[in-house]
Amino acid sequence: ADSAIVSLVNEEDWAKEMLEAHPKLRTGEYSFMDRVFDNEMDRCIRATAHSYSTMQFWEGLQHGWHEMLLARNEYRSYCHSAASPLHAKLVTRFLETIVILICPVCPHWSEGLWRNVLKKDITKVGA
Repeated sequence: ADSAIVSLVNEEDWAKEMLEAHPKLRTGEYSFMDRVFDNEMDRCIRATAHSYSTMQFWEGLQHGWHEMLLARNEYRSYCHSAASPLHAKLVTRFLETIVILICPVCPHWSEGLWRNVLKKDITKVGA
């Protein structure tokens, strides 16, 4: 349980850091790795939705949290090694997506991040 709490706190800190750095992030056309990351998020979304629809919440957590973080970490590592900033649109999409995907399992964290960090209307978190 302690490692889960640390993971949630770390992700909230990363979200805040990325939102502060947002104006410095890359925009424009997607690179090959941008498209790979975007497609991996799509795959995680589909897998999570399927898991939740069949009441397999542990599987949903694997796809919607752990695999999303792995995809983000690989993308971040590639961008770092290529000396290229992350794409602003993908960072925003990642943050909004992971909050929505984890909401059924961890609603308090999702709602807090949605409202206080992403500055979104709380009624839309169920989207």
